[in-house]
Amino acid sequence: MFLLFVDDQPNTVKTSRVACYADDTKIFKSIDSITDCNALQSDLNDLVSWSDSSGLIFNQSKCKYQRITRKRTPAQHSYTINATPLESCDTEKDLGVWVSSNLTSDKQVIEQGLEGWS
Repeated sequence: MFLLFVDDQPNTVKTSRVACYADDTKIFKSIDSITDCNALQSDLNDLVSWSDSSGLIFNQSKCKYQRITRKRTPAQHSYTINATPLESCDTEKDLGVWVSSNLTSDKQVIEQGLEGWS
């Protein structure tokens, strides 16, 4: 039943890509300039508008952003939901795999090692 409510969700985002798994939603975009940053923020705003109109409100305390890059000077931008800044994270667990902002596997190796000892 939940899938019927969120079926049109990806259509609200214009320039980014959307990945949904159960009740988890991610939007992502290649960022090469401040224009790309602004487009991603616009897509976030559209997603929040969709959320409000559908009655499926995002839990802002669980929303964050991650910049994944190996560029020496990536485009810097802070993102918001309803004018509230999103928290930035260096590592995030996604479907059991730790994804780091610098694309190293350090966190995954450490966590796998710790689980092997328990």
